Amino acid sequence: MLPFSFTAPPTQKTAALNPTSDYGSAGIKHEEDKSFLSNAIALWQTLIVDFRIIFDRDPAARNWLEVILCYPGFHALILYRIAHGLSDRNVPLLPRLISHLGRFLTGIEIHPGADIGKEYLSITGWG
Repeated sequence: MLPFSFTAPPTQKTAALNPTSDYGSAGIKHEEDKSFLSNAIALWQTLIVDFRIIFDRDPAARNWLEVILCYPGFHALILYRIAHGLSDRNVPLLPRLISHLGRFLTGIEIHPGADIGKEYLSITGWG
């Protein structure tokens, strides 16, 4: 006997036959769709706040395109937010891999388990 229980979602055919099923046509629970969408919206709103903080606190930030393309601190923060969300959901390996990739690209490594909150600003990396 397995130490855990596993119940597979119904197939598309059985989900279509049972209109009261909690599963959609792809065999995915509707609650999971809503949860993913609400998490994606929350991530987007947090990144917008992070983006605005750069303009509030950095006098050298002249336009939005420059910030998006040339600020490694903003890039590291985007990758951290994604890795942190995965880490909170107990996804193995991927959050640390994203953090490591972020360090390689920006020179800034933020551990995915760190809780830095909102309004964090790091402008430069590599020492």
